[in-house]
Amino acid sequence: MTPTENLMTLDEVCAKGRITKSGYRTLRQTGRVPRAYKIGRRLFFDPADVDLWVASRITRIDPVR
Repeated sequence: MTPTENLMTLDEVCAKGRITKSGYRTLRQTGRVPRAYKIGRRLFFDPADVDLWVASRITRIDPVR
């Protein structure tokens, strides 16, 4: 098992959050993304942090009555 095996890549985070890498960079500038760990030149993310981040981005839209 490698140290990064349980971590998510930036591509996986973007896919799960349904954002582009450019969108990720914009959100990162304002601190609205999950904590990243840099290993070499790549970013990795804890899946639990990513799940919390995705859940915080969900907005409920109630139908207009």
